[in-house]
Amino acid sequence: MEKAGMIQGLEELRGKGMRIGELVTDAHLQIGAVMKRQYADIKHSHDIWHAAKNLGKKIIAAGQDKESKDLLKWTKDITNHFWHTCKEANTYEEFLTIWAGVLHHVVDEHEWALSYGTMDFGQCSHGALDDARNKPWLEKGTKAHEALRRIVLDKRLLNNVHYFYYD
Repeated sequence: MEKAGMIQGLEELRGKGMRIGELVTDAHLQIGAVMKRQYADIKHSHDIWHAAKNLGKKIIAAGQDKESKDLLKWTKDITNHFWHTCKEANTYEEFLTIWAGVLHHVVDEHEWALSYGTMDFGQCSHGALDDARNKPWLEKGTKAHEALRRIVLDKRLLNNVHYFYYD
């Protein structure tokens, strides 16, 4: 249904002479396939709201483990960081550098030697942090941090980042 409705809508708009530069959809696989095959001239983006919602669900699921419960306190911050990354990144390398930085931030590292993108170093873009914190930092290498690492560096997510920024 979604695929048929999308095709019908695009054809109707094109039939009326409208030029379509970008189409934003959820991550429906069939729509993605149709966009690649039939509408390669239109930039296809994914709705960031859906992606952030799914990311939050994954963090909450990972935080259900007793040893990873501190991860739950970071859910909103991590999803907000995803929004920030989508807004700021213009390339895959920039996206990866900003996005993966959350793995350092949550363990109270705000500068690090090796970056995930093309830069030689990485750093958080926030200013000075408030001393009045309402959540504990995660410890590097703990089950919670490793669960977050799997979510942040998930192959499917990283293969689809081109849907979340405008190049």
